Amino acid sequence: AKNISIYNNVIAFTLFELETITKSFRADYVLGEGGFGTVYKGYIDENVRVGLKSLPVAVKVLNKDGHQGHREWLLMYY
Repeated sequence: AKNISIYNNVIAFTLFELETITKSFRADYVLGEGGFGTVYKGYIDENVRVGLKSLPVAVKVLNKDGHQGHREWLLMYY
């Protein structure tokens, strides 16, 4: 809880917004894959959410069957 203040500028996106950003997780938007999961390219702009600045992004999707990354994911919040 003492490190929560460093996450003040974090924006949470809905699944619908992530689908919009990645064009429904299209195969041709894949940037790479690893033990943690698949990484997709995407683009955030006002079509995703009003008031957001235009920005290219990478969206990582957790591989539920993989074991790498799960611990790292949990450690981000502790």
